[in-house]
Amino acid sequence: MIKTIYITVFLSLNLFSVLGQTNFVISDNSNVSNLEKSYLVVKGNIKIKNNSSINNKGEIDLTKDWINNSGGTSFTNPQLGNVKLNGENQNINGVFETEFHNLQMENGVKTAQLNYSVNSKISISDCELQTLGNLVTLSNPNPNALVWNNGYISSTNLGGYFIRSTNSLSVYQFPVGSSNLENTLRAVEITPTTTDSSSFGVRLAGINPSIDAGVSAAGTTAPFNTVSIASNIDEVNNTFYHNVNRFYGTTEAKTSIYFFDSDEGIFFTGVGKWNSTEQEWQDNDFTIIPVPNIVSEYNIPNKIATSNNVMTYEDDVYSLLGVELIFPTAFTPNNDGINDFFEIEYLEQFPDNELTIYNRWGEQIYQSKPYLNDWNGVNNGTGVKLLGDNVPEDTYFYVLILNEKTPPIKNYIELVRN
Repeated sequence: MIKTIYITVFLSLNLFSVLGQTNFVISDNSNVSNLEKSYLVVKGNIKIKNNSSINNKGEIDLTKDWINNSGGTSFTNPQLGNVKLNGENQNINGVFETEFHNLQMENGVKTAQLNYSVNSKISISDCELQTLGNLVTLSNPNPNALVWNNGYISSTNLGGYFIRSTNSLSVYQFPVGSSNLENTLRAVEITPTTTDSSSFGVRLAGINPSIDAGVSAAGTTAPFNTVSIASNIDEVNNTFYHNVNRFYGTTEAKTSIYFFDSDEGIFFTGVGKWNSTEQEWQDNDFTIIPVPNIVSEYNIPNKIATSNNVMTYEDDVYSLLGVELIFPTAFTPNNDGINDFFEIEYLEQFPDNELTIYNRWGEQIYQSKPYLNDWNGVNNGTGVKLLGDNVPEDTYFYVLILNEKTPPIKNYIELVRN
């Protein structure tokens, strides 16, 4: 049987531990005081209701849900104290938004059932902070106000964002991710161009934008059809997309998106933005380069897309633009200047590639790392060359490795000399 403790008087606590399967309910215009250096442990829910509050100067350790029906922000002084959520799966719930000072989250999934804010520091360790369609706001503009260790922020519903206040030229990190994706994280960095006070929100949707539903913070209505594209776009990523929005202020900012090469021979050449007026994806002028340094905190992504121009926020829907590698079925190395080389279109985007070619008997006749689209039918293998360096007309089998993260691509190429 679950025991409920009702607190209706002012308590001064050096150590107050509520053990067992217990709810801690504060009601009837009460105020509970957790003194400095004190530790309140609750092995159940904390529920605050009927115009009550907590004066938290110490730490509250909670294993179940936080429920705010108090009529206010839960705390007498929200500029003090720490709340730790360390249960397996927990909700921040209730009728009224809570303003936490320090919020520390460990283990499992921490779900925002409504909006809430943190005015000092958020710490995420080995857990998922799930916003659903709600807003989780970190109002402290210190770039170091967010700390995470193997955790990430997800938003399954359009309209859910993690928001950070800014007032410096520093990089502000948004470790957004989705359990639907391999490697989980597709982190975003926002770099303001002025020190004016502003706030930016980011969401990662780990689904095809064509099947999402709802309305974004900028008022853009889903779905965002990936086959509705401008003429200069080949393909829109159908695995995930981002929302990036400025919620407050006028500061301009650069946006960077960290990601991984596809494992299906598709690579990304830019970032598109959904235009709600034209109802199509349009190129938004991002530059994609290999990540210059190992970023282990983002699960070691190998590419980064950064905006070149000033971001605009009339729509806030962004997706990587992809191009599929184009493999020829035949080539004619006869020195006529036409189709003399085995050329794989867009292969230059994979500088660590390796190509190996075999004849019909399984003998290696060519190998190159990286392959520079320059094979003209010459045998550079170490085996016996019965017909010299030029291989005869025939069909050849090849294995192409794009990088260490992708499986080999295996296919055939026909060589015709006449």
